[in-house]
Amino acid sequence: MDKTAQDKPIVYLDECGFKAFAHRAYGYSTKGQVCHGSDNWHLKNQSNAIGAIINGELFALRLYDGSINSDIFSHWVREALLPELPKNSVIVMDNAAFHKRSDIQAIIEEHGHEIVWLLPYSPDLNPIEKMWAWIKQIRKEWRMDCIDTLCFYLLWIGLGFR
Repeated sequence: MDKTAQDKPIVYLDECGFKAFAHRAYGYSTKGQVCHGSDNWHLKNQSNAIGAIINGELFALRLYDGSINSDIFSHWVREALLPELPKNSVIVMDNAAFHKRSDIQAIIEEHGHEIVWLLPYSPDLNPIEKMWAWIKQIRKEWRMDCIDTLCFYLLWIGLGFR
C-alpha cells in the first residue's frame, strides 16, 4: 500500500501522449518490392492523457487534443484531480514546467495536500510511467486507434495496475 510515514495516501500523476494512429510493426507489398511506410513524427493528431494512480488504481483520467500546457494542467487539477483525491494526500509529480506554476501549487496545498517533486530525469521513480507503458502495449495488442475508446474500456473494466 502506498503510504508515507504519516499514513498519508501517495498519489502519482503524469501525462502521456498518444499518436492518432498506432504504429504498425508490419506491412505488405508486392513480392520483390520493399515495403515503405510513412509517419508524421510531429505532434499533429496527438492526444494526451493526464491521470493519476493511487494503490495501483487509475483515476482522474482525462483526454486532451494537442499538447499539455499549464492552463490545461491547471484545469485538470481543479476539475478532475482535486474532487477525487483522498484527504491529506501526498502528490508525486515530475518537474515539468507546467506542473510548477504557482497557482497550481497553491490550490493543491490549499486543499490540504502535499507536493513531492521527483528528481530531474527520473521517470523510473514514478509508477504511473509503467502504467502508461502498459496501456500503450494494450493498445498495440488490441490494434486500437481510438484513444477515447481504449481509455473507456480500461476504466470500464476497472483498470488496476500493480
